[in-house]
Amino acid sequence: MFISLLSCMLISAEAMQHAIGVISFTLPPWRGPRQLVSVGPLGRFFDVGPGDVSLYVQSDGSTRRLPSSELPPRPADHRRIVAISDTHSKHRFVQIPPCDVLCHCGDILQRYGHIGGLGGGIPALIDFASWLRTVPADHAVVIAGNHDRLLEKLGDKAVRKILKQSGATYLRDSSAVVGGLIFYGSPWSPSGGTGNRAFQSGAHAAGVASNASEALRKTPSANIGDIEIDVLLTHCNCKEWEALSSRASFWAHGHFHDGTGT
Repeated sequence: MFISLLSCMLISAEAMQHAIGVISFTLPPWRGPRQLVSVGPLGRFFDVGPGDVSLYVQSDGSTRRLPSSELPPRPADHRRIVAISDTHSKHRFVQIPPCDVLCHCGDILQRYGHIGGLGGGIPALIDFASWLRTVPADHAVVIAGNHDRLLEKLGDKAVRKILKQSGATYLRDSSAVVGGLIFYGSPWSPSGGTGNRAFQSGAHAAGVASNASEALRKTPSANIGDIEIDVLLTHCNCKEWEALSSRASFWAHGHFHDGTGT
């Protein structure tokens, strides 16, 4: 049924082209037959991730993949941060282990610019906020990604109002102290080859790091002389963030779907 619907949409676009001029849209990179299902109305039930698997990062930088039930206890003088990203309206399939701070690194919604806003409306964002209330985390910090066109259109104030019910902190090129740690978050990513371009236009790579430094200088507990970041959250891991990441104790990002895990 979805293939038939897609065909109808393409035919309609061709007919409209003759009536009102040229219509152009960008198709996503082809990733196999499952993509036809994953972008449709039933997409949230497919490609739901690795299940109850966490990529456990120790203080020395070493990593292990572990089920949540096998995560070692948190030492008394440490904080446990859980980072997830690119849930695309499939957040309820993600199993969150108990933690001090849950971080979401963007692409909350299932919004595909080339075929419309499937799964990317306000009800999906409200459901995400409701889900955040149920996770075993003392705090939550959220940034957007290039699929989150709705958040860009709503504006920071409206998004924070929706997420307020969950107690989450929403960062957009800004910083905050959460759970005693300094967080900086940005949704910016370089423009890609799809129609999913939220938070990409009007942002120049040369100004990204300097904007971060200015925001951090306004953070009450930041050391003005030698600014350090406890947790850096960005949607992508592009080179423009590398200099800033060297000043962070922990850098989490998303965007690259093949790097799955909690």
